[in-house]
Amino acid sequence: MRSHHAADPDPLRSAAHALPAELLILYESARVLSLPQFELAAVRQLGRLVGFDGGVWGIGGSNRSTGVFEISHATLLDRPSRLLSEYAAVAAFDPVTAAFAQAPHRLQTVDVLRDYKAAGVRPVRDYLQAHDVGQLMLMGVPYCPAGESGAAANAAVSWITAYRAPADRPFGARERDLFQALLPHWQCARRLCAAIHGARDVQEREIHPTPPVHERLSPREHQVLELVARGFTYADSAQRLGLSVTTVYSHARSVYSKLGVHNKTEAVFEAHQLGLL
Repeated sequence: MRSHHAADPDPLRSAAHALPAELLILYESARVLSLPQFELAAVRQLGRLVGFDGGVWGIGGSNRSTGVFEISHATLLDRPSRLLSEYAAVAAFDPVTAAFAQAPHRLQTVDVLRDYKAAGVRPVRDYLQAHDVGQLMLMGVPYCPAGESGAAANAAVSWITAYRAPADRPFGARERDLFQALLPHWQCARRLCAAIHGARDVQEREIHPTPPVHERLSPREHQVLELVARGFTYADSAQRLGLSVTTVYSHARSVYSKLGVHNKTEAVFEAHQLGLL
């Protein structure tokens, strides 16, 4: 006779039974944590439910001028920061990025050894293995920044990439289904967090007004903004300024934040509007 206290042989079924409580935790975290804290906590919670050991929460979209998919925001969990900065060197070889840019809302799973065995994509395989990624899964949903609608909203995507270290443990059908079902909740909670803390930021600014944007941009940020406006990539800008790509990316993110935008195209437009260029 089976004991009522025996371990459930299907951890995904157990996770499904626990989902109401997990969703309460998710939305409560969105209410009380800052946005950076929430992103890390939420990806870790999702990893515990679905079964992955690291990930990225990213936001980006296709550049209207070039058609290239650009990342405007990324939060990395449980992998070294160079995983993001070093990707630029292999991005051109990665068919997954190309497929994601074409259909970001379609779930993709990747077995690194199987899917990157051809000679032309081995640089991607070597890069992923160097960062302890044996399996990955990613999917995006439409991202609409607060106060934006229409074409601007439809062009942006928010996604989570899930990493699993063991090369011999591909994501199964039930794990894929659970990831796909939960992702909209995670994205909705992120929007809630951004809205709540955005409102708090507005209240704080009313008490402590901030100086004009042109006074808040550092000289280096001005340099990065000017190079971006001239069409230089982060890698090209880094070479011209004698900085690392990671440092240039950090300056660019700071510029986007101060301008209240989410990608290069919006940054250049807003900078022209403000007379910064």
